[in-house]
Amino acid sequence: MHRNYTARSLACRSCFLLVCLAGAFAFAQTPRSHGWGPPPGKTVVPPMPAAPGTPSGPTLPVEVIGSWWTSLKNSDDFPFLALFTFHADGTFVGATQGDVCCGGNSTAQHGAWTPKGHKVAMAFYHLDYDPDTGELLDYARIEFDIQLSGPDAWSGTWKAWDYDPDGHLIGTDNGTAQGARILPRQ
Repeated sequence: MHRNYTARSLACRSCFLLVCLAGAFAFAQTPRSHGWGPPPGKTVVPPMPAAPGTPSGPTLPVEVIGSWWTSLKNSDDFPFLALFTFHADGTFVGATQGDVCCGGNSTAQHGAWTPKGHKVAMAFYHLDYDPDTGELLDYARIEFDIQLSGPDAWSGTWKAWDYDPDGHLIGTDNGTAQGARILPRQ
């Protein structure tokens, strides 16, 4: 039995070495080694342009970049929660409590944000679909105007437009929101 364990151990070590060699070879074949990709020291993500009328200089307020615990209310004063993530390249991803609507399920929200004076303007879409068939039921565009109230807080308003699968407007809503930064463990 000891001999069998040793044979298995040697076989595992041999496989590990092969995987390491394959990884080293793959790393050596990066796009940069072939002349593709950005020059050394350059960023892969292009900078986000400033919104029209925004003074030149840094294009995105660093304060909003990160993940946020978000409390929202709609026009009927109905409260719900969401998680928002603002990426440094101006993209946005979010998830809303339950993500269930209109007899179906909703996808995560995907969108973009940009500075607007001393505020942040954001827009995103999500799709509502039948969980059994995957059929698109409707989709929504949501726009936010956000005012930063410190490095770890913001408040704002939002408007939503719901469309059927053919793009016809079927409903609207609006409301308020407050965000609190999700901070790392201290």
